[in-house]
Amino acid sequence: MEQVQQLSERRDDVAAAVSALAGIDAVLWQGGSEQLGPLFRQLDDLGRAVEAARVAVLGEAIERGETTTTMARAHTGWIVEWAPPSVSRRWTGSVTGSPPKRSPACGGHC
Repeated sequence: MEQVQQLSERRDDVAAAVSALAGIDAVLWQGGSEQLGPLFRQLDDLGRAVEAARVAVLGEAIERGETTTTMARAHTGWIVEWAPPSVSRRWTGSVTGSPPKRSPACGGHC
């Protein structure tokens, strides 16, 4: 039976992935052209996994009532608090006080 990775171990893996991607543009020349497509596919797979994980984390935060502890309309305040502006803008449609749009990324809950 496969052992389930604990949350702290998964967070360490996420930090390692972030670190591995930092400055990747400086080393792409080292790979042959035949490696670029497969790498692009891996990054796309990673991006989809990241989006799915964000939805899961937001769902857990909503279920626990964490998103209602901020001065949020719906759950956008929590997203803006924890996500960089580029992510929160994509998920909420706003990083300012203007009315947020409902995002399909979180099932219209934010």
